[in-house]
Amino acid sequence: MIRITIYSHNYFEKGSNWFFAVYGVLFLFAALFIYLAQYTGAAVMLAVGIIIYNYAKISPKEISCTISPEGVQLDDRTYHFSALKSFWVADVLPHPILYLEPAGRFHSLISLSLEKQPTEPIRKVLLSYLPEKGEAGESFLDKIMRIVRF
Repeated sequence: MIRITIYSHNYFEKGSNWFFAVYGVLFLFAALFIYLAQYTGAAVMLAVGIIIYNYAKISPKEISCTISPEGVQLDDRTYHFSALKSFWVADVLPHPILYLEPAGRFHSLISLSLEKQPTEPIRKVLLSYLPEKGEAGESFLDKIMRIVRF
């Protein structure tokens, strides 16, 4: 059994240049929609801008993670090993990410930012319960989020 503290997501500091670039792109799309008389599209761009602003300010939450013979427990939610297909650790910057792949067809990938946690002890414990998916790397969505620093 192993207990660690992980974070809900990687956090990138966003300066005024980041917001200027994002809102510049949204403004261009909104202007294009207004030019094309697609006012609903312009309203959607406004809503997207508000959502981006709110989500950009969210700092990662600390999550208590316990890996035991029962499964992986994240705060008060437990993922039993019978409901998981595999795992892998993607060594990406700024912090490695632990991925848990659910066994069901329509379940989303569980990604956990390990921050300063050493990956090898976590890997060894998980290997006794789940197969490791070799060379899987970073998920497409996490890669996009890292590139745009969201």
